[in-house]
Order: sequence, then structure tokens, then C-alpha cells
Amino acid sequence: NDEEKFKLFSSIKRLKPEYGQVIYLMYFENFSRAETAKIMKKTQKQVSDLLYRAKHALKSEFEKGEKV
Repeated sequence: NDEEKFKLFSSIKRLKPEYGQVIYLMYFENFSRAETAKIMKKTQKQVSDLLYRAKHALKSEFEKGEKV
């Protein structure tokens, strides 16, 4: 639904820039981990770690947005 999409994008905007970038590249542009690493000039391990932290931060931001 549109309200949930708005909350999701608002939550992504509140993340650290590289968290938002890794989520955008992997889930909205459908780049592989290797492609994302090349774009971000990081190793695949760094991208994996960044994605893990980004998803947890996004979950936290999204839940904060629901309580408002």
C-alpha cells in the first residue's frame, strides 16, 4: 500500500548514506553483491557487513516511524 511505501522510503532517507545506498543498489536496482561492491568501491565482505547493519538500522527506523 502507498502509506507503507512512503514509510519505507522515509525510513531509508533517515539512514546513513552508505546504508541507504547499499539497500537501494541491492533491492531496488537488483545489483548482485559483486556489482554493488564494485560500484561502492568495497569488497564483497564489506558489502555483506554493510547490508546486514543497514537492514537492522532500517528495521529500527521503520518501527520508529510506525510509533509516530
